[in-house]
Amino acid sequence: MIPVLIIPALNRYDLLRKSLNTINYPIGEILIINNSGEDTMSDGIVQEYPHLNIRILNLPSNMGITGSWNLGIKLYPWAKYWMFASTDTTLLPETWEQFDLKSGPDENVMTKNAGWNVFTIGENIVKKIGLFDEYIYPAYYEDNDYHDRLTMAGFKTTHLDLEADENGVSQTIKSNPVFFIKNDYTYVQNHHYYWSKKNSGDYTCKGWDLERRRDHEWLPQKH
Repeated sequence: MIPVLIIPALNRYDLLRKSLNTINYPIGEILIINNSGEDTMSDGIVQEYPHLNIRILNLPSNMGITGSWNLGIKLYPWAKYWMFASTDTTLLPETWEQFDLKSGPDENVMTKNAGWNVFTIGENIVKKIGLFDEYIYPAYYEDNDYHDRLTMAGFKTTHLDLEADENGVSQTIKSNPVFFIKNDYTYVQNHHYYWSKKNSGDYTCKGWDLERRRDHEWLPQKH
């Protein structure tokens, strides 16, 4: 059994449903983190999938990828490993079981083509290198940073010999012109931050920062 599946969602709930439709393997709990700020975005999902143990968190603002992944780990601290997925990546039905067979406390597992869009990380990795760096907000370069850190710590990545249907990459921003434009700025800022860490060899995480959080906001501001 896959202990827990954590899915941050900002939009494209149609693609999320496409992914949920392929699940044919036991999963302890599926946590959908609704980052859209609109509770109605996730309406109906629990009722549509009564055979899946789905819990939905409707958040007032966007936690971002790193914040969502970290929240999932914190909410399920006893898992031997955690599985994460994006809304725009659909697995083949047989891939769910393969993830469980290959994953474990010391493992980082992903498919051969989808990379960090669908992956698992084991408890011993988190114990040794910690959580994702929330200074990288809301998306892009969080995976590069974490991969560097786990590699330097001596962990390896296993690539399943199975592909995932990505439905076209980066559908979150491609489906929303506002997100797409704002990403032009936040992507560059995250790029600079990541490469400053890589070039210096100092992977200390700055973590969540109020000014960074406000500066990188994609959603309409709420006061």
